[in-house]
Amino acid sequence: MKFKAVYFDLDGTLIDSKLNFDAMREDLNFPEEAPILEEIEKLSSPEQKARCLKIVHEHEKKGAENSLLIPGVRDLINWLNLNNIASGILTRNSKFCAEYMLKKHHLHFQHVITRDDCHPKPDPAGLLKLATIHQLSPEVCLYVGDYKFDLETAKNAGMSSALFAPKPLSEFEPLADFVFSNYQDFIPSVLLS
Repeated sequence: MKFKAVYFDLDGTLIDSKLNFDAMREDLNFPEEAPILEEIEKLSSPEQKARCLKIVHEHEKKGAENSLLIPGVRDLINWLNLNNIASGILTRNSKFCAEYMLKKHHLHFQHVITRDDCHPKPDPAGLLKLATIHQLSPEVCLYVGDYKFDLETAKNAGMSSALFAPKPLSEFEPLADFVFSNYQDFIPSVLLS
């Protein structure tokens, strides 16, 4: 097996919170398609930043409360553990919401890195930190996500990427080293290929 570690994005990859980013942008008065965390970072007023982060937190909290575990995730995590493959999470979520969702769905990861711990994706610092913790070079690590930021982050870190695409996402597929639509196919089509 070529990968010694598999790292995951959280929301939309392992857990579906059904976050409505368009509604969040509307509440924040941000332009359509604007990357939310980056837009907040551009604000000059600490009060504006705090107000915006509170709005984001409320949306994320509601999403976390309504979240669902994506089918096949628990079996995959058990398989990784049985095969001594390191794992961890790098998410743009807050630490509070990430921990809430993991606890709600009884998922345990020893290492969870959130936007509260380092610069958010696509900055590679979080992935490189996970690889360092596991004493692995990026080349033997795989990052799994559902969005372009995930794929860009993996590339920026020198890792392979896998796109979880339950629905066709042709615009992101060219950015990924692997593409899969369900976790039942992930082990044979990605990890054992």
